[in-house]
Amino acid sequence: TFNANGGSGSIPSSITVKNGEMMPSISKGSITRSGYTFMGWYDNKDLTGDKVTSISNTVTGNKTYWAKWNENPSITGLTFTGFTGTYDANEHGVTVEGDLSNYTIKYSTDGTNYDLTESPKYTNVGKNTVYYKVTRDGYKDKTGNVEINISEATITEDMFKFEDETVTYDGKEHTIKNSGSGLTNATITLTVNKTNYTSLPKFTNAGTYKIDYKIEKANYTTRTGSATLTINKKAITVKAKDKTITYGDSLPTFDYEITKGSLVTGESLENINVSQLTKTTVGNYDITVSQSEGSNPNYNITFENGNFRIDMKEIT
Repeated sequence: TFNANGGSGSIPSSITVKNGEMMPSISKGSITRSGYTFMGWYDNKDLTGDKVTSISNTVTGNKTYWAKWNENPSITGLTFTGFTGTYDANEHGVTVEGDLSNYTIKYSTDGTNYDLTESPKYTNVGKNTVYYKVTRDGYKDKTGNVEINISEATITEDMFKFEDETVTYDGKEHTIKNSGSGLTNATITLTVNKTNYTSLPKFTNAGTYKIDYKIEKANYTTRTGSATLTINKKAITVKAKDKTITYGDSLPTFDYEITKGSLVTGESLENINVSQLTKTTVGNYDITVSQSEGSNPNYNITFENGNFRIDMKEIT
């Protein structure tokens, strides 16, 4: 009977001994014990005395032989390192330092099936565990695991830098500043008063426009914020034209002129009200000018009165 003594494998139930042949080749792989090296067979369970290398063909009776095992030394001199850092679009896996010439290393993603000859590599954000097993003849297997931990990168101002913009109404479209270089395949949501835009919204009329933005991309932290576009009204001065008549003449038509600033090309003022005086006696009178409420919203108008003078009629 052969007692594997902690080992496992195929042990013959009987052998035939002829002419003192050697012990059966059980020591050469038919039984194994993880982390141990087979040292031979002994005829006592205390494993004392000399090991038995052959059986005489004159031996009679029941015999039991015990396997002797020596514990293998641990594998040293190898260092396994994972990765912890932010997403950089590069692949990251296990780094091994040390002399690998005498070792076999296998990797696993589940800690059970070590069927990978190279470390699995990861690019995208996530926390992944990589298991490894190092083997070498005569040594204990070395197992362990490391983490490949990739965290989200930051969308920086170098990529998207939205800034406030202030302009004066000129009849053209305007939007906020973006001095960033951009980020390929990023999703940008821009919102003004609950209306969403897929590109920077542009505005023409005077007013204040708060543009909220949200920038999203896989492997990056979502960035949010807002910037304001201010289109100031264009300043002009509107003055009632001065009028002079002689007493007894017909009343003139009262109108206005722009004395400072100018209108955007192609535009005209609407609902400007000039007082139509009906004075007929000699004197100086103010000609007032104003606009109806809500008119000309893109202009900041300063109104100036004109002078209506009725001179004395000269007679001889």
